[in-house]
Parts: sequence; structure tokens; C-alpha cells
Amino acid sequence: MTAAALQALVDQRARLVAQAGHLVDRARAASRDMNAEERQNFERMHDEAANLKAQIDAASASRGRAGQAGSAAAIASAEFARRAGLGDERLSSIRATEDYSRAFGDYVQSGRVSADLQADQSDKGGYMVPTEYANEIAKSLDNTFWFRQLANVLPRTTADSLQLPRRTARMRRFAWGAELTTPTKDTQLAFGQMTLTPGWMCGEIDVSNTLFTSGVVDVEEFVQAEITYAASETEEMAFMTGDGIRKPLGVFTPHADGVPASRDKVGTISTDDLYEAKFSLREPYLRSDRLAWLASRPFVRDVAKLKDSNNNPLWVVSVRAGEPDKLLGVPLTMSEYAPAGSGTDGAWASGDYAACIGDFKNYDVLDGLDMSVQRLNELEARRNMVVFIVRRKVAGCARHGEAFARLKIA
Repeated sequence: MTAAALQALVDQRARLVAQAGHLVDRARAASRDMNAEERQNFERMHDEAANLKAQIDAASASRGRAGQAGSAAAIASAEFARRAGLGDERLSSIRATEDYSRAFGDYVQSGRVSADLQADQSDKGGYMVPTEYANEIAKSLDNTFWFRQLANVLPRTTADSLQLPRRTARMRRFAWGAELTTPTKDTQLAFGQMTLTPGWMCGEIDVSNTLFTSGVVDVEEFVQAEITYAASETEEMAFMTGDGIRKPLGVFTPHADGVPASRDKVGTISTDDLYEAKFSLREPYLRSDRLAWLASRPFVRDVAKLKDSNNNPLWVVSVRAGEPDKLLGVPLTMSEYAPAGSGTDGAWASGDYAACIGDFKNYDVLDGLDMSVQRLNELEARRNMVVFIVRRKVAGCARHGEAFARLKIA
């Protein structure tokens, strides 16, 4: 998509949001709520605007991938990787070779196994994907869904788990005194340990034998695209609401090891309570370049009706491609996988989580290096299908719960 076409979508979305805002203003000027027809039109316009936003984001990501070497969030220092014991040089060197990449592509296309693949057989069945293939999938994961773009993505590892230090208490303040005053020894500073243990996710892809013989579809690219989308969707939901049991611990899940219940701000989707949630974060987190709101489409639709004391909207829609919408001056990310209302017709109910604001570089994502693809020729032969079984590992958890706050409906 050209830059001009992309900007045209941005402008079209801005016009829809403005038209929806006029409906709210008209009802407010008449000191009444919107009538049924106005509500229906308001919701329709915001749904159309949300769909346009999805198109804009997808097109922007596609343009950004051109020439992109990888997500900046995924780049970690070699020293960190060395100290943490990340990676396995033998496996990495095998999978990085051109011979292995060719052999893996041949395996996906034809099921033929060469000696190059046998050198790196997975103990879970199937064969490990080559380094370049895994990197392409990881890069696509970064660009397909939102959470990885916000989070701190660590280098992939073959280790069963990774221990990271986590400060649990700060050092006491210094005391004023004379030059020779004896300092008081600090007894408050304390560190704990956070363990990230990647859990397995698996999926099955059925591919028609006709595709292999048609010559129209690159089956390797097709399988990669399907892996990317299915894995992205699965982990995006877990990064939001996962319970941490063999899967990531989500930011909307109250848990002592992640974002605790003490970070909940109970209220409504109102100007005062949104300010309360934002300013419950300490100043260093408010200055972070990774500070963001994360919420569902219904939440965005509701905050679009809110204005401050100067009659300015709290939610400011982006007018340029690549720029985020903002809520109270903070970038707002809308996700279809963030919690929505649990009441009748999607209404907000007591106890629902409406939004999360935080410094997302304090949420760690760890991918296991052991990603395998197994091809089964006979399982669905009656349906003229070849089955691919894919397994990969991922973990995720908030390192510092104080870096986040959630708005919980009273």
C-alpha cells in the first residue's frame, strides 16, 4: 500500500470518529442521552473506525517490515545472553547453515528427510526449524499482534527456565549530617528472583496435497504464515489474561507473582477514575517510552464519549499513519483480546477489568528455542491432506507489578 493510500485510510477514520463525536455533542447540548438511533450510529461508526485502524496497523507493519532486521525489543546484548546461558552453540550452528535450511524446506514440501535434518531431530518428534525460519516467525509475531511490540522480548533460549533478579524492596533514604557522621546501615534493600519457564503450545495445520503439486503456492511460506497467526493469537490472549500455569501470566490477571490485586483501581470508565489509574504510577514509569494503555474495543468506544473540564476529548485519534491514538496523553493500544464487559450484551459488570496502563518494558517475554515441525503424511490421507504438527515454547510475566495499574469496574 502506498503512503498516500495509507494516509487516506487514516483521514477516513478520523472523519468517522469526528462524526461519532458530533452525535455525543448534540445529545449533550440538549441535556439528554443519545437516543436509540444515535447510539446505533455511534457504535456503527466506531466499529468501522476500529476496522480501519486494523487495516492501517497491518499496512504500517507491512511497510515497516521491508528491510527490517528484527524488532528492537528483541535485541539483547551478547553479554546478557552469555551470562544468562542463553542459546546452545551447537544447535544454533547447525540450524543456521544453508544446508539445514534447504533440507527443512524440502521436508515441508515433500516429507523427504536428509542427513542434515537428522543431525537436529527433536526429542518431541519432528524437526527443529532453521534459525532464519524461526527468526522470520519471531519477526512476524512482533508485527502481527500488539503485545510483543510493547513488551521486553528476551533472546530465545534452550534452557528449561530462566531466573531473573527482581527488586522486592528499596534501600532506605540517606540521612543528613556532618562530614564525619556515621551512616546508618541499610537493611531494607532486598532482591528476589523471578523464574520464567516457557510452556509448550502446539497446533495442527492440514494442507491439501493439491497445493504441493499446483506450483501456485509456496507451501513453506504458507505453513510459516499459519504458524505465525495461530501462535500470535494464542500467546496474545495469554499475555492479557493467562493464568501462568504452563502459559504466560497475563497483565489482567491479579497475581502476587505478576501484577497484584493491590494495583487495581476500582471505579468506572470516567474522567476522574482514568486520571486516578494513570497517576497511581510512579513518575519514572510515566516517563517511559513504553508507557501505554491496553484495552478492548468497547472500552475505546466508551472513552470516546468523555471530555475534560475544557470540553476537550480524553481520547485523541491519530491523524498520521504510524502514530498511536492517545488517552490522557498516553498511547492507547486497542486489542480484540483485552477483557470486555461480562454483563448482558457486553455491558460492563462489577469486577470486570476495563483497561490496563503501564510501562510494558517491565513485562518480560521469553521464547524457547525448541520449535519443531512434524509432517504426517498418512494421518489424513483419506481426506487428501498432509498434517503438520507445530510445537513452540513461550513464557511471559510482569517483572515489577508496580509498573502497571488496572481499572476495575466497581
